[in-house]
Formats: sequence, structure tokens, C-alpha cells
Amino acid sequence: EMLRSLVGSEMCIRDRPQRASSTNEAPNLIVGDKNMNTAPAPNATLLKLIWSEIYAQGCDVNNVFSRYFHDDYTQCINGEVMNRAEYYAHVVAQHKTMQINHIDYKYILEDNNELFALYYPRGVNQHGDTVLAEVLVYCQFLGAKLIHIHGQVRLIEGQPADADMKG
Repeated sequence: EMLRSLVGSEMCIRDRPQRASSTNEAPNLIVGDKNMNTAPAPNATLLKLIWSEIYAQGCDVNNVFSRYFHDDYTQCINGEVMNRAEYYAHVVAQHKTMQINHIDYKYILEDNNELFALYYPRGVNQHGDTVLAEVLVYCQFLGAKLIHIHGQVRLIEGQPADADMKG
């Protein structure tokens, strides 16, 4: 189900205009914390930084959004589309109902301004119950900011009300 939902993203990659490149480097594959290539993976590093800051206790959400989210940011998670303002409100509300303590990144595949990531955020809800989710996303960056995310979130452990997104 998760892979089917990303068909649109795959088609975007497949159908995009070919970029002019002076090299034929393969995309960066990161397994856990190990970069399988020698080339740097700046957007993988940036994605991890964004989530570590946005889920930090006492996070200044406004500051994180101004630094890392493009003004034209949009996302589609489990079929629910949000613009930047809607996602901002979602993050503020999420801070009141749960705390993410750790994110286990399994795989990240980065190619220029695009990346796919599979990761597992773990935390607790407002009642102290464990929440664990599986997240599969396609991300686009413009400069050093996120401009688009498309993906699926599946709740592995926790209550349905703990689900980050509908679906």
C-alpha cells in the first residue's frame, strides 16, 4: 500500500527533464548512518536536522519553519494535502499531544534536490504510551529548504488518535 501511494512521486522523477550534469555519479544511498557512496549527502543531513529540531522539546516552531520550510511548501501524507500554514498548525498541535524521542533512519536515497527516506519515529503520547510509526517519504528541496513532501505514515504502535496523519 505504501509503495503504491508513491507512484505519483516516482512518475515525477521519471518524467522530469533530464538535468545537465558534468558527472554521472550515482545517487547517494544511506543505510542507517552509513553513506554507501563517498559523495556528501547534504539533503539527507538537512532532513535529519529538520526533524531533530522540529521534534525537540521546547522547539520554536516558527524559527524552524522560517529556516527550513520554503514559503511554497506543500505535502501530501496518506492522501491528506497540506500547505505550509496548515502543516505549521499541525506541528503546533502535535507538540501538545506527543513527543518524538528518537528517529531511526533505515534508508535514504538522495539525488541532487530529491530524496526518498524510510524512517521510524518513536515517542510517547500525552498519556505516556509508546508511539511508533513507519514513514516512507519522497522529498524535494529548493536551496536549503523543503518545498514538497509526498509519503505515507503507518502507525505501528500506539492508538489510532496518535496517528500523525489520517490514513
